[in-house]
Amino acid sequence: MGCSGLTGTIPENLFKDCTKMTSANDMFVGCAGLTGSIPETLFENNTLISSFYATFNGCTKLTGNAPALWNRTNALNGTLCFSGCRNLSNYNQIPKAWGGGGE
Repeated sequence: MGCSGLTGTIPENLFKDCTKMTSANDMFVGCAGLTGSIPETLFENNTLISSFYATFNGCTKLTGNAPALWNRTNALNGTLCFSGCRNLSNYNQIPKAWGGGGE
């Protein structure tokens, strides 16, 4: 499923120049080989993204704090975004609707 063969860390500036991107749906779904933290500024320049559906779903080895994408005013869909990412430090603060353990 997804990118199960992808390993390593997510580069901080991966989407820096993708300013017209409107969706991050399924971007890293099933990337269980990804390690390290999700860069806090990963989607900083991508202000048009309105859907983060299952973006990190199944990324079980990610650590650190998940960026608070659920606080973005234009993020209309975050269903399953962080599902299975139980090693994230702030997993229990991530809303259940976004796949976290919070309220």
